[in-house]
This record gives sequence, C-alpha cells and structure tokens, in this order.
Amino acid sequence: MLLKRALFAMLLVFGIVAGSFGAATAAGTPAVAPMPLQFQGDDEEEATQEADEDVDADDADTRGAAAGGAVEVVDERGNPILAITIEEMFVPWEDYSEYSTPDRGYYFVAMHVTVENISDSEQEVTDFDFMIRDEFGFLYGTSFASIDEDSPSEEIGEFEGDDIDAGDSITGLIVFSIPNEVELVDLFYAPYGRLITVATFE
Repeated sequence: MLLKRALFAMLLVFGIVAGSFGAATAAGTPAVAPMPLQFQGDDEEEATQEADEDVDADDADTRGAAAGGAVEVVDERGNPILAITIEEMFVPWEDYSEYSTPDRGYYFVAMHVTVENISDSEQEVTDFDFMIRDEFGFLYGTSFASIDEDSPSEEIGEFEGDDIDAGDSITGLIVFSIPNEVELVDLFYAPYGRLITVATFE
C-alpha cells in the first residue's frame, strides 16, 4: 500500500514538473513573425544591397520598362476600346513637391501612361484603375503625390482620369508608393474587376 502511494506521489510530482516546464517553454517562445520583404535569391545581403541601389537618389531616374508598345483593351464583345502605352517608368521618382514626401520605408514609382480611346464611343479611365504587383503578389494602388513645379515631371503632368471621347487620348504620370526592399513584377489595368497586364518589368 505504501509502495503504491509512493509511486503515485512520484508520478504526480513528475506530471506537475513536466507541466510547469512545458508552460514556461511555451511562454518563453516568441510568436513566429512574418518574413521581411526582400528580393528572391540565394544571397540575402546582396539582394538588400541591390534594393538600396535601386532607390538611391544618385541613380538615374529612368529604368528600363516595357515602353513604346501599346496594349489593346477590348470590351465584353471583343471589340477594341483602349490602347494603353507605358511611355516611361521612373524608379525612384523624386520630382514630388515638399508636401508629398513618401512615408518612411517607402519610395515613389511613377509611370508615364498614355491611354487612347480607339472605340466609337466615350470611355471612362481613371488613375485608380492601375495597380502594381510585387514579387510576393501584393498589389499597390495609386498614391497622391503633387509634382514639383520646377521639375522635369511638370512638363508631363499628372494623369487626370476622365471620360475620353472617341479618338482622343490622355497622358500623364501615375504614382505608386512602394516598400523599399520589394522587386516589382508587373503593372495592371484593372477596371471593374478585370485584370489586364500592361507592362512586365525586367
């Protein structure tokens, strides 16, 4: 009888100790944080350096983008309605006014976009119809950033979305705010739930 009680007491003590150790271990283990955004690649340090170089203010403003070739947009019946051309891509874009600086950890990307109405009827186009996707699949909508009046971008002007008459076109800069260490993949025209790729970045 004494042997059974002693054995039971030992098991009870062992259970309490094990439970306390497990609780302490769980409490001391931090929650798993999401991985920081970075370039895909084998060398994390090299990727971070490349990201910093991409947003260096001393670098040239214009990077190679899919420019010159118009992307044709059709309606639900397959009739061509718009031709969208990416004239230039500015990375980073720094022709903003002093009141439109990007948030900390972000930089501006600007697209010089021309949209031509190639249909026989009026078409509505706004800058909010455009989105950029990064390497992780995140989408970024347009950001408001006023243009510095003394900068080269002032000659291009903002993309002022509106109703476009048949045969007319609008052109201007569309600005996006992007996290520093993110590689951009493509630009979409996404009106009313549609998703049309208009540029792919190398």
